[in-house]
Amino acid sequence: MDEVLTLQLVRGKGLPRLAILNQSTGKKKHTSLAWAEGQERNLKIKTGRTSSREYPMEDVRAAVSRLVEQAGQDLTLKALLWRSVQVFGDLIHRSRSVYSEAECLAVPESKRDTLWLAYAPSPRDPHRVRPCFAETPEETQLLDGHRTEGRPWRGMDLPGSPPSSLRNLPFVRDLSHANPDRWGVPLMTAAQAILLGFRDWSPDGEQDLGEALWALLPGPDSRSEETLTNLAGKGREFWTRMTAYLRLQPLLHTVDPRESDDAPGEAEAEGLKKRERFSMMSRPDHSRMFVVQRYLDGQGRLAFSLVPETRLPGEKDRFLVLQEEDWERILTACALGGEPDGQYATFSLVQALEMGRWLALVEPILRAGSPSFR
Repeated sequence: MDEVLTLQLVRGKGLPRLAILNQSTGKKKHTSLAWAEGQERNLKIKTGRTSSREYPMEDVRAAVSRLVEQAGQDLTLKALLWRSVQVFGDLIHRSRSVYSEAECLAVPESKRDTLWLAYAPSPRDPHRVRPCFAETPEETQLLDGHRTEGRPWRGMDLPGSPPSSLRNLPFVRDLSHANPDRWGVPLMTAAQAILLGFRDWSPDGEQDLGEALWALLPGPDSRSEETLTNLAGKGREFWTRMTAYLRLQPLLHTVDPRESDDAPGEAEAEGLKKRERFSMMSRPDHSRMFVVQRYLDGQGRLAFSLVPETRLPGEKDRFLVLQEEDWERILTACALGGEPDGQYATFSLVQALEMGRWLALVEPILRAGSPSFR
């Protein structure tokens, strides 16, 4: 960076670490690249007994981007990145199965975090698969070429039970080729970010998914059912958010997400009237409680305020504004063909927006060292 500060990307057996070296004192600190995601901090380096120098995070992230570009030339890392991208595709296209039409109408919460719902009267019968995401007109036209009529919904027929992942089936491959900005680029960005040590939403600030990638993917069974199941468990919170993001991606531009010191007060100031109030546990670990209020203005505009019962340091209320017709589309996408669940859809929307913000933050850092799909 200059005569005072040096940054290095170093790796031992697992995730790379960012080494922050103070040339004035000779002291070195190691941290994960997730540290560089901080938006409101500066890096302060002591240069003397009473003096220091500050570095804006935008300058630090630019330096980290150069380190990522250099690391991207390493053949071992390149090979591991492509394996990670393949595995991320495998995991995001795993289906969940239901075995009664009652379950199709009220999909259990434990089976909702999927983009593909598979139905069969029994585990031994052929399955019918239903897409569980908001479709663009182009995607609907493409998928219609694979759908057939049948119970409990029009969908894609499989000769037997679904494979461990639907990723290599014709209708999923067609989607990925037709719309890589939705089905390819986010997974590549996320795979590279987590492999390098950016946040993966593991509990207590750990990086369980990133460490598991380094531990499991160099082996010969990187795409085995056992490996996929292990990685799905290690990254449970990440996969929940990524599923929500890909499910709702075409609709996220319709939402105006804001942070607020007083979201209910902001709703009142904008002439929105409260229609519903409920408490909602955070998903998937149910560790936090939010008070949610839904508002309408009588002219087609809808809003949500989310107020945490226990506020984290620096945390603000969330205030989401959108049109009622767009909310109905979000409800439908999150219903998986069954009855709409407003609470589930609300938190899925929050998680989708979180993932979108994270991708927008890390993508410029990774861009210099990223291979291209095209």
